[in-house]
Amino acid sequence: QEHKLDVPQPHPVQVLAITELLTASAPAFREYSEGAIALQLKDDWQVASAHMEKAEAVDPTIAHAWLSLHNFYLLANQAQRSMLPLQKAMDNRYRLPERIQYDLKVEDHIMRQDFDRAMMVAKQKIELYPNDIGSYLLLATLQNMRNDRDGMIASYQKVLELDPSQHERKRELGKLYEGKGDFDKAMTMYAQYAELFPTNEDVFLALGNLEQLRGKHDLARTNIDKALSIASSDVDAIVRMGALERDLGNFEAAGP
Repeated sequence: QEHKLDVPQPHPVQVLAITELLTASAPAFREYSEGAIALQLKDDWQVASAHMEKAEAVDPTIAHAWLSLHNFYLLANQAQRSMLPLQKAMDNRYRLPERIQYDLKVEDHIMRQDFDRAMMVAKQKIELYPNDIGSYLLLATLQNMRNDRDGMIASYQKVLELDPSQHERKRELGKLYEGKGDFDKAMTMYAQYAELFPTNEDVFLALGNLEQLRGKHDLARTNIDKALSIASSDVDAIVRMGALERDLGNFEAAGP
C-alpha cells in the first residue's frame, strides 16, 4: 500500500541560463565581475561604480549592474542621477532572482514616494517567502519610514525567531522599546546584547542611560564606567558621565 506524504509544492521557479541572468558578453561580464569584487572584497564603491558603468556601456541589459549603480549614486547623494539606473533595472528585472525583483519594486515605489504600494509589495514578498528574514527586514525598513515602532518590533522579533544569530536585532529592539518608554523590555534586550558583546561600549552607554532615566544612579555609573573601561576616550561616554555627575549635584566632578 502506497503512502503519500502531504508535502507542499514549491513555488514555481524560472530557471534561466547565466547568459540570461547576467550577460552573454564576455567583456561586460568581466567589468561586472571586477565591480562586484571591488565592492564585496574591497568595499570600494567608487571603483565598483566605474566598472558597472563600463559593463552597461557594453551590454545595457544587465539588471544587477543597473541596480548597483542606482545604489552607488544614492550613496553619492545623487538621487536624481540614480533614477535612470533604477528604471533600467526595472526594464530588465526579469534577469533578477524573484526575491530581488520584489526588493527592486519596493525601491522603485519608495523613490516615487508611493509608500502605500511599497508596503503592499513588501507584504506580498512575506506571503511568498514567509521564512526569509530579508522579507521582514525589508518590511521593517518601510515601517521605520512611517515611524511604526510596534510594526518594527514585530518584524525584528520574527527575524530573531527565524534566525537567532541576528544578534544586532536585539540592540535595535532595545532602542525601539526605549523609544516607546518600555524600559524593562529595553533593558532586557540591551542586557542580552551586552552579554554577547561585552566589548561594545555603546550598549553599556545605552544601559547607563536607561538606569539614569529610571533614577538608578549607581547602576548608571556602573554601566558608564564599563563603557569608559572599554574606550576611555569615547566622547559620548565622557559626556554621559558628566551629565550623571551634574544630576547628582557633583558639579566639580562633572567638569566644564
